[in-house]
Amino acid sequence: MAPADDPYAVLGIRRTASDKEIAKAYRALALKYHPDRNPGSSSAEAHFKRVSAAYETLKDATKRAQFESCGVDWPNMAPPPFRTYRETRVPFTYHIDLSDLFRPLFGRVDPPAGCTPTGHDDLRALFADLVSGGGRPNDASDAARPPMVRVHGLARDTTHNGAVGQVVAHDPHTHHVVVRMASSGSTLACQPSNVVPLVSAVVCGVRSRPELNGRRAYLAERTPAGRYVAYVPPALHAPITVRLRRLRLDVDTPVRLRGLEHVEYNGLHGCVVDVAPDGSRYTVATPTCTLRVRPKHIRVVLD
Repeated sequence: MAPADDPYAVLGIRRTASDKEIAKAYRALALKYHPDRNPGSSSAEAHFKRVSAAYETLKDATKRAQFESCGVDWPNMAPPPFRTYRETRVPFTYHIDLSDLFRPLFGRVDPPAGCTPTGHDDLRALFADLVSGGGRPNDASDAARPPMVRVHGLARDTTHNGAVGQVVAHDPHTHHVVVRMASSGSTLACQPSNVVPLVSAVVCGVRSRPELNGRRAYLAERTPAGRYVAYVPPALHAPITVRLRRLRLDVDTPVRLRGLEHVEYNGLHGCVVDVAPDGSRYTVATPTCTLRVRPKHIRVVLD
């Protein structure tokens, strides 16, 4: 694997992917780029080698933890091959920190009666095993963000699977996470492995509801019309639908490229590494190149 290749980006998966999801992504890409299916293609062979190397890193718990904890200090790391899009050259320093995906979970909010309040240290300890190498300290703005998650994988009460809620407490006796469901306002206790952080963004440029501009939103799903269903705390009972051009995604948000004139880039998965203050331009790093694109050219990877 080239030193700068991020194995998650190579396989096109989120950093919270399970072992089954990692194996599934690998099998699909390995089949696509296998030399037997692409005889004589040096490009396919190179992709196959990167995919195989990425899988070798992520299937091994020790190697995966080492990669996640080292970040940009991963041995011999260097910038990925440099390409251009529409003659726009983009300087690039690779930086993706797993703790950023879990940072919204480290907030402080009022818990329901009978539960221990969720604090920065409580949730950091609670999710330490998920981030495998610890996260960097949060700044004041991060600590103020309410934690929004999607519930999944429940075996008994499956009606909550796929539902969105806010982490409001941690039960020190059972080590369960307490989630206040957005739709009903009821609370649900579940294991940390049963919650996944939602992708977050900042609302900007919404004319019909200017009071929302500058506030943090959490993206739950994408509608057939291309809008995103977003929850803007504290009004969890009334999500909004908003186009991507009215949002400013965070750095490290996983995305997929689409609608580019240079069709060879369409379908590539990558991560946001830089964004204009108004969200009008994004710099996206993929396993093979770095491009500067408009919001219409990216789709947020939500699961």
